[in-house]
Amino acid sequence: GITQSSYDIWGAPDHLDDWVMPSGVSLTSEESTELASYYADIQTYFKEASNQFISGVLDVDGEDWDAYISTLEGMNLERCVEIRQAALERYLAR
Repeated sequence: GITQSSYDIWGAPDHLDDWVMPSGVSLTSEESTELASYYADIQTYFKEASNQFISGVLDVDGEDWDAYISTLEGMNLERCVEIRQAALERYLAR
């Protein structure tokens, strides 16, 4: 099924480090504060929704997925990505 396919692709040893932030990346104090203000709620919602998608309570192929993405966007997920991206770019510019 889709779960096994996902594991085969993203869980393979040659992909495990593809999406890991380098250990030397650091946030400014302002970035850290802003990220923290969003991240706890996003993480909680993600865990709850993930369990519901996995168990079939929510439909990953339907409106539930669209609502999930919309909710994450409303929780400032894009801003969290921007903050992390800025920190990574500073790291890479060293």
